[in-house]
Amino acid sequence: MQTAEQDLPLLEWCAGKGHLGRLYHFAHKVPVQSVEIQPQLVAEGQQLAQQFGLDIKLAELDVLSERAADYLHKEQHAVALHACGGLHQALIKHGVAKGTKLMSISPCCYHLFQQSEQYEAMSEIAKQSQVAFTASDLKLALQETVTSGKRISRLRETETVWRLAFDCLLDDVLEKDSYLPVPSAKKALFSGEFSDFCTWAAKQKYITLPEQINYAAYLAQGKLRRQITQRIELVRHGFRRLIELWLVLDRVLYLEQFGYRVTLSEFCEKQITPRNILIQAKA
Repeated sequence: MQTAEQDLPLLEWCAGKGHLGRLYHFAHKVPVQSVEIQPQLVAEGQQLAQQFGLDIKLAELDVLSERAADYLHKEQHAVALHACGGLHQALIKHGVAKGTKLMSISPCCYHLFQQSEQYEAMSEIAKQSQVAFTASDLKLALQETVTSGKRISRLRETETVWRLAFDCLLDDVLEKDSYLPVPSAKKALFSGEFSDFCTWAAKQKYITLPEQINYAAYLAQGKLRRQITQRIELVRHGFRRLIELWLVLDRVLYLEQFGYRVTLSEFCEKQITPRNILIQAKA
């Protein structure tokens, strides 16, 4: 992350254990203040900083609370790596209010921590747009996985097919015509047999299954339904990056409203993370 003012103290937003803050401190030898909501991560991060004698402080903070603004200052470089939705929006708004000299933000999970089901634009230009996004639209921008290993990808595909196949089974058992969602399950369950998954899923929904079931036939139906949904998703996913860029540009325009000079870049290959957009704003 190259900036023109690397001597500024760093504020690490939604820091976890402060890994990014430590890396930045090693590279630029500046004081670091990291904030994180989970006390266990704060304690572990502070222990790591003390272990190496680093000028790093970690504080427990809900960045959506009123006191979050107290951590923003003018002479500061505020950084948020993959802070979700409303969390990085809070940083932008507080930073603008305090005139924070430099902000580097990589947005993520745009649908989280929003106040309503309808996306509320940040910039005046975006507010005037006829484009309107629901929470479901915002989730679409994130539906790309390129970092999972082959095993995880295979289990995820098996889970999708099995859930669709189980729904086909319920169509006959319950004589229903709408999808019945089933709770999350441990990945280990999808390394077993489809029949075992059906037994587990039926138990979760308090459904009694017939004693004689042609599991192979329903599994074949699930695979066919999966092929159909994949074709439908091809059309929807063509808008995935476009939606994300619209949301990112809304943030850029908001920052420019308040006099910031803003640049956009990709800080890594998408094979490392598809959320690779970096907003850098300089007052």
